[in-house]
Amino acid sequence: MTLDAELAKLSGIVGAVDVPFESKSLDVEGDGTLILRGLAAGFDADRMGEQFDPTSFKRAFEDYLATNPLVTLNHELQKVLGKITAGRFTPRGVEVEAEIPKPDPGMAELVNAYNLIKSGVLKAFSVGGRWRRAPGPGGVETLYPLEIVETTIAGVPVNASAL
Repeated sequence: MTLDAELAKLSGIVGAVDVPFESKSLDVEGDGTLILRGLAAGFDADRMGEQFDPTSFKRAFEDYLATNPLVTLNHELQKVLGKITAGRFTPRGVEVEAEIPKPDPGMAELVNAYNLIKSGVLKAFSVGGRWRRAPGPGGVETLYPLEIVETTIAGVPVNASAL
């Protein structure tokens, strides 16, 4: 199977939960690298009536951090923007620090995304992966992550309470 076919297959099974980072959590290094800090995933119920199980999320996210903690654009796994450099678990969710290097000028879509992040237009983190779903209390579906494959930068957050 080609890399494109594998990415397309994985993209088809990746779920997503978006959470915003605050614009005040964006710093620019001397070489143009963007440093983003904020909540990548929350443990409260989101607009879709879903909620991560904190224990299984923590285990899956720690595995992700230890292996290949890439940051992508809009859940498109072939569009790598940068990497997660740190993660910290809190009762609210997982807070991350991400590095987004300034892209090569020939990479127009990534340059555009970089500029939108830098200007505060694109300001939501999201996590993608595979999870098992189960009915939870109050009609909220509980998500049990089996694997986290990405943190992405997206335009619209699903988790409105993190705004």
